[in-house]
Amino acid sequence: MKLILIYFNNQATRMLVQKQNEKGEKSISVSSAVNFVGRSEILARVIDVNDESDVKKYLDQGYSYYKTLPFRKISTGSGVFFNEKDRSYHASNYGFVSLNDAGLLQVTSPLQIINDKTVALYYIVPSQLKKIPNLKDIDEELSLQKIVTRVETPLIEAALKKIDPNKQRLTRVVVAKSKAPVNGRAEYYDPLIDLGRKAGKLAQDGHIDFKEVNSIHEVKKGEAVLKKYDKLTPEPGYTIFGEKAPAETDPPMGLQIGENLVPSKDDPHIYVASVDGCVFLNNRKLSIKEIAIVNGDIDYESGNINFHGSVHINGNVLPGFSVKAGGDIIIDGNVDDAIIEAGGSITIALGVAGKGKTSIIAGKDVSAKYLLNSSIESEGVIAIDESVINCTVNSNDKVIVTSKNGKIMGGRIVARNRIEANYVGSRKETTTDLMVGRNLRVEKILEEYRRELGTAREAVAEQMNLLKNSFGNNLFEDPKGFISALPDIKKRNCVLMLNEMTIRKKKESEVKDKIADTEKLLVCDEDPQILVYSSTFPGTVLTIKHEVKKLEETMTNARFYYDKEEKLIRFASCV
Repeated sequence: MKLILIYFNNQATRMLVQKQNEKGEKSISVSSAVNFVGRSEILARVIDVNDESDVKKYLDQGYSYYKTLPFRKISTGSGVFFNEKDRSYHASNYGFVSLNDAGLLQVTSPLQIINDKTVALYYIVPSQLKKIPNLKDIDEELSLQKIVTRVETPLIEAALKKIDPNKQRLTRVVVAKSKAPVNGRAEYYDPLIDLGRKAGKLAQDGHIDFKEVNSIHEVKKGEAVLKKYDKLTPEPGYTIFGEKAPAETDPPMGLQIGENLVPSKDDPHIYVASVDGCVFLNNRKLSIKEIAIVNGDIDYESGNINFHGSVHINGNVLPGFSVKAGGDIIIDGNVDDAIIEAGGSITIALGVAGKGKTSIIAGKDVSAKYLLNSSIESEGVIAIDESVINCTVNSNDKVIVTSKNGKIMGGRIVARNRIEANYVGSRKETTTDLMVGRNLRVEKILEEYRRELGTAREAVAEQMNLLKNSFGNNLFEDPKGFISALPDIKKRNCVLMLNEMTIRKKKESEVKDKIADTEKLLVCDEDPQILVYSSTFPGTVLTIKHEVKKLEETMTNARFYYDKEEKLIRFASCV
């Protein structure tokens, strides 16, 4: 019986693997210590035995690990040579041995180059015969890889001396190093106040997650708000191959300074509030805004609120009342059959309910615990914690229902970019319309502008016909010459009619510009999609751009998107 005796783990095909501990921490380690071999060591040999119990007779001295494989053809790859005399395979250099499914036996170099090409590491594990690479082995590999910035000899030799050949432990030796580029950065600011507690959770990109907002963060004049970090100029370096390594400028980080913040008299890098007010964060720019605070409900005692800045209500908005603000509106309680309008964001700690009269309109984001029988319109993200039931919702960005059991049931939900929820519709097949890739409000405005354009064009055509009927086509061949030859009274009438033509054409041009500017608002920031992480029930109607799909069966964990090539709605898994 012919077998192949090997001294390594043939299941290990890659030198390095990623492992994860119980805490979820990830690390890189070697896949198999016994696969590290020294120069000239035996990797495998072909043997003839009557029985597998005879294999031990053929074992080479010093090898603690071995296994046998059925005989098959083996081809020698890099770092391997075959000895015909004793039918054995040997390593021609130090490295990691592997045997793939195609029968290729090879020894891979343990030299690893990190991503930015400024450091080369030599991974060393003593072989079964207690061999480790020497300086010559390392130099040969560096030369082969055309690496020119080798670490000084004493440092490498010192690292090699620390390796205990009797212990098969991994040692990473830095064998080449160059000057890494130093990335630059723009000037930025870090907050010195707890934004997470008062103004929402601050993400790394600088935006506020309004799902966690329950109040604004008020600051006093002179209070330290931001710390400034100066701009850094990028410094280029070079790689271990001697090539230039250009430096980059990191993406914008932290925050940018906004209104009502000035340098502290004691430290120019500390910025303090110049007014009493509240923290306002918009696209990473932090400002201090003056704010109106209502300590209680919006009722007969307070009357309706109409304020140019921001408003903080420490209570509820009762039926029949309205709150309108040029800035943000923060409501600590509920909104019940009321009207809320803000030029900025609207944050409602509890819920929004109504009997058909509740209207929420925001120039930026909207967040609340739940929405019921209400109309909500927002230029930004609409983030609802628990449920959206029988509502008309229109967002110029995203509509997101965030909680584990968050649901959308009934009504019509429209978002330009994305809709997200865990449940949509109901088992009773409640009709629920979800629409993305559209902005019905902008489309309505466009429709009005196009009607206006049609009227303007008709007015231009009417004036043109009047000129032609009155003065003939020769007027337009040489207007100045034609007019100069007219009698005074006709000349005056002609000029008046031409001026009217200019006014009508200008009107037509202005409407065209309005249409062009408005059409830009229909462009999506991302591919429009609907994500339902748990169940989408029958009766749900999906519209993506102008394609419509009604679900006839329950869908689970579905991401609905528009297939541009086939021009239809498709679905895939959310994750």
